[in-house]
Amino acid sequence: MKAKILSAGDPLSKLLAEKVGRRAELRGLRRGLEQDVFERLAYITPIRVEVTNYARRPVAVFNPGAALEGSNVAIFPRMVFDYYWYVSSVGRIRVGVDDLLSGSIPGTLKADLVIYPSEEWELRGCEDPRVYGADGNYLVLYTGVLPLQNGVLPLQAVARYSEGRVEKLGYLAFEYGGERYVAPWKDSAILSEGGGEALALVRPSVPVPGGFLEAGWFTRFDLAGLTVDPGEAVPLLVAESFEYKVGWSTNALKLSSGEYLVGWHGVGVDNVYRNGLAVVSEEGELLELSEYLLVPRKSLEEFYGDRPGVVFGCGLLRIKEKLVWVGGVSDYAVGVFAVDMDKALEHLKRVSR
Repeated sequence: MKAKILSAGDPLSKLLAEKVGRRAELRGLRRGLEQDVFERLAYITPIRVEVTNYARRPVAVFNPGAALEGSNVAIFPRMVFDYYWYVSSVGRIRVGVDDLLSGSIPGTLKADLVIYPSEEWELRGCEDPRVYGADGNYLVLYTGVLPLQNGVLPLQAVARYSEGRVEKLGYLAFEYGGERYVAPWKDSAILSEGGGEALALVRPSVPVPGGFLEAGWFTRFDLAGLTVDPGEAVPLLVAESFEYKVGWSTNALKLSSGEYLVGWHGVGVDNVYRNGLAVVSEEGELLELSEYLLVPRKSLEEFYGDRPGVVFGCGLLRIKEKLVWVGGVSDYAVGVFAVDMDKALEHLKRVSR
């Protein structure tokens, strides 16, 4: 798994930046409108979470993945137990579907830690999971945080989760010119899996002079080597003038043959996280895009926290006629948000075909 850390002067960085620069048609698709259509169903705060296999209570529970498991929803929150290194792990909570939709979640919720630091490349934490699969058998994408002498390097880690057992496969890297390269990488989602590879939406931070180029990409990667061919990667989502970065937020929901619904986030120049929806194809096209549909409200329980002004969700579910977004709230709690699926889709604007 040895890889070089990508730098601004590398030919690969220039190639990726040029790819984004050639997609001028992706800019100007959004105006920055806030159309907050999601109903607030419930908040899960850390004081309500009792961890069964670790003798500590979390101080923060947020940015959860989610999946349907029969009559239950499995929620996979990022959990923090201290503020010294702020090391995260991933837990698992089960909530009944009816309780979730009615907002009557039990006052105390039991959680197990299922993914936690065990490798050198994730010593500083396991963060922000997205889950792909069904019936308790998942591919989990999460951020493994590698400590460096002068900071940290977030890596896009991949694990298999089955009936409570976790197999860590490693982390994604570009393969270019006979070398493997890693960059700060997070916020990825799998669209489909088959034939030893996965179609995915990814967000590597490409180093450029003066900083990083943030964009949302479509690509494929092989599940054996976890390598991405940069020649096949396609940029689909870019920041607008009122944002300083964007990225994918959630797992992808299959809408129809070859079309997927996914949540994304934009960080405004005011440092507030806002969220929208997009439809992408398995051929790597951006088909539909919304304005901001889920925005942190300026209330005490939603806007104030360890990192104020954030709603950031990793879990997107279709439950009956509802689209349910299970999200992090200001980096301290989990929020459950819902809207009629038809209403959500009405706010998507056609981009290409």
